[in-house]
Amino acid sequence: MTSLKTLLVLCLLTARGLAAPVTPEQWVEELSSTYAGHLGFTAIYHSEGPGKSLDVTLGMDKGSGLSALHMTVTKDGNAMEAKLWNTVEDELYTDSGGGISRVKGVATELNSLAGLASKCLTNPTKKEEEGGRQFVASMWITKDGILPTIGIRPRNEPTWKSDVKGAAVKASDDKSVTFETAKWGLLTISRETGLMSRQSITSDSGEVRVLELRQFQIDPGKEAITGISKGWSTEGAKQADAGVYTRAFRLKVFQAVVDAVETGDADLEKLESVLKEQRPALRGFARPYTAEVGNSLATGDTWKKILGATKDSLRKQWTEKDGNKEGDEAAFELYLAEPAIRAQVRDELGKSLSEIEESKKRLMWEIFGHAGDPELKATNKTGETAKAVIEQAMARAYIEAVMEQKMKEFWGARDGLD
Repeated sequence: MTSLKTLLVLCLLTARGLAAPVTPEQWVEELSSTYAGHLGFTAIYHSEGPGKSLDVTLGMDKGSGLSALHMTVTKDGNAMEAKLWNTVEDELYTDSGGGISRVKGVATELNSLAGLASKCLTNPTKKEEEGGRQFVASMWITKDGILPTIGIRPRNEPTWKSDVKGAAVKASDDKSVTFETAKWGLLTISRETGLMSRQSITSDSGEVRVLELRQFQIDPGKEAITGISKGWSTEGAKQADAGVYTRAFRLKVFQAVVDAVETGDADLEKLESVLKEQRPALRGFARPYTAEVGNSLATGDTWKKILGATKDSLRKQWTEKDGNKEGDEAAFELYLAEPAIRAQVRDELGKSLSEIEESKKRLMWEIFGHAGDPELKATNKTGETAKAVIEQAMARAYIEAVMEQKMKEFWGARDGLD
């Protein structure tokens, strides 16, 4: 006996058949809408070739923001595993057998960034990605390898959407649509679920490599996602660079704001006001990238010299006040630990040091990316002003975050600055 759910699906597919999309863009819109209608999924994929096989279980849950991926590759009788998963505490873990890495706070930052950008828009209907962003796991095969990923993306956007942009529709029927893409070969998307059901790509040697969906469940709930990562250890996890996930998105968000200012969809005066009131949030964005890694601006003895000179200046000011005795170091240290004093030092040094033009490009490299040309672009004078305003605000936030870190290091820990 045909179930009610099956009848509903058949009716839906029949209705689609009566008014099927014509252009690739229309197909993408329909399939994306189907995907957005789900609260989550689990999926099992399989690929097989001469002497090798690939098995992948992945899933995501929109309600909790959880996602996980478990991959097993078998080649010539030897198996290798990879695990990617995140937690409700906004921690991302990766384990590929060579150690466990951990990144914290990425989803929180990116959603905050998107929210900050939307505050600058003059038209509220232009807000991007109303559903927010979360980690979503995905699996791809390449011409000569495999690519398991877990990245931040709009919660209601399928992982394949950006990859079929500009692609031609190779085939379509009541069950699926196949796009011919430049990067991933043929991608077949289910009209029932919005999930990728098949990927086929030809290697340079002529081998046709295929990844197929073997099993899936729609709206399985949070427990199904935590079930994928159940028992996975996080012991010994090492902190990884969060910038891998956030730098490119930062640049994209603020570039969109510059573009909006140029077209009149964002107001320059409002941008300046929002960036000023959001300074604590901007410092929060900067903090993960002020670690002393490689040749970052947070390294070196310069900061110690700056804060040493600042401390001497503050000591002189303090001793000139009535009742303060020169040489009473214990009393001066208490004064130096006051949140208002530290905030004043942070703000004044942040403002003055961020106005040094020759260091600003280096700061943008730290904030927006470590590859290519990580700079905001402008096409008119209004855009140039918006670009300068954003760069100044982000440079100041970076330096203020470094100041907070270095004051704790050289003057002793003190909470409560924000």
